[in-house]
Amino acid sequence: IESGLMTLVVTGDASYFGITDDGGQPVGAGTYGLQLEDVVTVHVMEQDPDFDGANTVSKRVRDLLALPGQDNYDSLASDAELRTRGYNLNGAFRFSINRATQRASLHPTDALLQHCGFRPSRATAEEPFPTTCVTRRDVQGRAFPVQPGSNVATATEVVSAQESDVSGNRAFMQSVLGASNYAAQLGEDFSRAIAARWKLNDRYTRAYWINPGYEWTPTQTGGQ
Repeated sequence: IESGLMTLVVTGDASYFGITDDGGQPVGAGTYGLQLEDVVTVHVMEQDPDFDGANTVSKRVRDLLALPGQDNYDSLASDAELRTRGYNLNGAFRFSINRATQRASLHPTDALLQHCGFRPSRATAEEPFPTTCVTRRDVQGRAFPVQPGSNVATATEVVSAQESDVSGNRAFMQSVLGASNYAAQLGEDFSRAIAARWKLNDRYTRAYWINPGYEWTPTQTGGQ
């Protein structure tokens, strides 16, 4: 799949996150921030140009996304376990909950992975054109994992202040477009433009890049 770039901006309300005392020091919610905990992306290529066709993987994925989620709270003691073990957001994704750390994690459901595994299926005589739908973790536990068989991450955070070191953004853009002075300069210029446009502050206004490209190579597909 050809590389591209997706920019995700997470913004909080300054009237909530910007609370300060009379001396201008952050207090209460003014000390809080936003975190991007998990991002799971689904990549679909179809032989059928009709993505809503009855037998297409994209239609199956959309149907899973349309399923209603579970209620994350039930006062009945018999269902109290739901608040601990997690719950389905819809038919494709679910939350697991760690009460000790007070953090939740996003996961694909088994139903989604049946159609869109973490690696594509091997072609066989019975199914020469298996599904080319792939599920991928781009952010996991606030970190940017390197995909199996690769040496680069598919996501990164855009630096905030205009004077910040943008070497990481330069390198990430090179991983998207290829190693060149042009790509490095584009990574620097674009990251500074985003920081200025959205007034990024590393706390409640943050931005991330996600490379939707997928390396369809033996190292990425488990030798398939």
